[in-house]
Amino acid sequence: MSYTAADITELDDVQHTRLRPAVNLGLDVLNTALRELVDNAIEEVADPSHGGTRVTITLHADGSVSVDDDGRGLPVDSDPSTGKNGIVKTLGTARAGGKFSAHADATSTGAGLNGIGAAAAVFISARTDVTVRRAGKTYLQSFGGGYPGVFEGKDFDPDAPFTRSDSQKLRGVGNRKPDAHGTTVRILFDPAVVPDSTVDVNEVLLRAHAAARMSPGVHLTVVDEGWPGDEVRSELLEPFSGPLQRWERLSEEERRLVREGLADLDAGRVVSEHDMATFWNRHRP
Repeated sequence: MSYTAADITELDDVQHTRLRPAVNLGLDVLNTALRELVDNAIEEVADPSHGGTRVTITLHADGSVSVDDDGRGLPVDSDPSTGKNGIVKTLGTARAGGKFSAHADATSTGAGLNGIGAAAAVFISARTDVTVRRAGKTYLQSFGGGYPGVFEGKDFDPDAPFTRSDSQKLRGVGNRKPDAHGTTVRILFDPAVVPDSTVDVNEVLLRAHAAARMSPGVHLTVVDEGWPGDEVRSELLEPFSGPLQRWERLSEEERRLVREGLADLDAGRVVSEHDMATFWNRHRP
């Protein structure tokens, strides 16, 4: 039996992630991938200097999810050294991000510190559309099967004809609201990547509510447009607008959401009431 260089399989980052998604996303692949996008949005608007306050999670009837924030908006210019635009570098490139350089963001403890998280979510999707509102214009970048490019048609259809383009130069269109800013990511995971697996949307929303309650000035809204998966718990559809209060002044429903969202779900460990109150009062804004 021969063993030569031709027998060695070489994969790019998209192919590798789609073949072995758990390597970058852990065993809970789909939930982790979606949480990466939600965490990024909350982290973006939690910083007052970014000019945002709002995060909206929309559960669509086709099984896709949109995560929208009114933060700065991802960069849309092109990198002269690679030809990649800012959206592709941020969400379509492994080991790329703004947290590697020595500035304030480098102290963040977000899950995407290795530069993989959000990009890995895009890599395992059938289709991802990223809309950026910035400097009076709106920009759109799509990804098909993890690769950047352009879909034909205006509908969010993962089966529409797709043309790959790694160095697409974005040309924005005028926004009717010239002062609008922020980023919207709509993603539909590819069932072929993780067969027989679905998003536990209630778990994702629990953690989103917990993160919002721990972040100053974040207003979280969840919209259900006919989610085809498990029924969404009604309390998770209630908007959260703060202000944050001491644990003793939270309602029992607010306490339950925070407690469940911050519990160590993987190990099944439930945080005690005393420890939860201490943690909350110490870390709340």
